[in-house]
Amino acid sequence: MKNIETLADFDSEFGTEEQCLHFLTNLRWPNGYRCPRCRHDEAWLLNEKKYKCKNCKYQTTVTAGTVFQDTHLPLTCWFRAVWYISSNAEKATAIGLQKEIGIKSYRTAFLIFQKIKYANAHGNSLKPLQGTVEVGKAFFSIVSCYVNIAVEIKNGKSRYIQASLQEDLNTFIERNIKPQSIILAEGWSGSHILAAKGYGKKSNTYSYSFPYFKKARKKLESFLYEKSNGKKIQDKNLAESLIREFCQKFNAKIVETDFYELLQKMIQVKPITDLSDKK
Repeated sequence: MKNIETLADFDSEFGTEEQCLHFLTNLRWPNGYRCPRCRHDEAWLLNEKKYKCKNCKYQTTVTAGTVFQDTHLPLTCWFRAVWYISSNAEKATAIGLQKEIGIKSYRTAFLIFQKIKYANAHGNSLKPLQGTVEVGKAFFSIVSCYVNIAVEIKNGKSRYIQASLQEDLNTFIERNIKPQSIILAEGWSGSHILAAKGYGKKSNTYSYSFPYFKKARKKLESFLYEKSNGKKIQDKNLAESLIREFCQKFNAKIVETDFYELLQKMIQVKPITDLSDKK
């Protein structure tokens, strides 16, 4: 896929509705059409967007079940909005988006902005960590058990966080971190088990201080104390739910700066039914 670095690049690749629809179709069904109901791979094309399954006769569109579902705006507007947000990251605003895609209604621009931000945040919560990842286990007195914490590190900063209660560390790593990643873990005895699955372990970590893990642990502990008003959380399901909430809020702050990855999240996230983008 071509790098989209300038407006000219964007217009060349996604300047028409047909180009956007073609790309979205390939993104949704990279191996060809699949019926969302019965998984059959053959369909009648009813129009440029709508398909009818030849097996169960179920009708669907390329945008159904995604953030783009039921949109009244051209896909070119959506793609331009995604490009604007991915190019500007934390500096992006609804007003800036309104100017970028050239629509009169600020409300419409705000809703588009919110939907893309939501897709980014929700997509981040589903995204496995990768690259260099600090992993550790710490005892939290407020939940009376150990909590596993993993922190993805990029360019000297904490990027994404995942955490869970009392789970085997190898299982936690497999569930939350991509193979081929480099694991920095203190006292981790299971490296030989995961090495065969593609995970690497950085050697000589004895003098390493695990600063990102410690910072995440402190933030998570403060979050749990604040949510419980300093009282012990006896219900483990509630504790797990609060830990997930913390990770989602932390990861939501990261705005995806890769245009294609942000579009992928728009496809993966289910429709946001409480917002409308009608003009």
